[in-house]
Amino acid sequence: MDKELSRILLVLEDISAGINRIEAQLEQKRQVPDRQELRRLVSVEVRRLGWTKEQGSQVLKGLYSKSTTQALTDTELANFLRYLISLTP
Repeated sequence: MDKELSRILLVLEDISAGINRIEAQLEQKRQVPDRQELRRLVSVEVRRLGWTKEQGSQVLKGLYSKSTTQALTDTELANFLRYLISLTP
């Protein structure tokens, strides 16, 4: 009986750990905007700064050697948004 109980407890611990991993992943997904939302927020910040599309493109080329937000990786896009937010018009 003790062996069976120990085995059941181990299985329950594994299940609990799996649930915790899934919950953490879901929480992270809720906190991170998707790519479309990141691009929208970048556009909002570019307008706030009063930049033209050409000016935004020049900054992207200088920072990432890419001319559009579409060409950025998700990490680059998030970092670019942080950069824009840090600027004052």
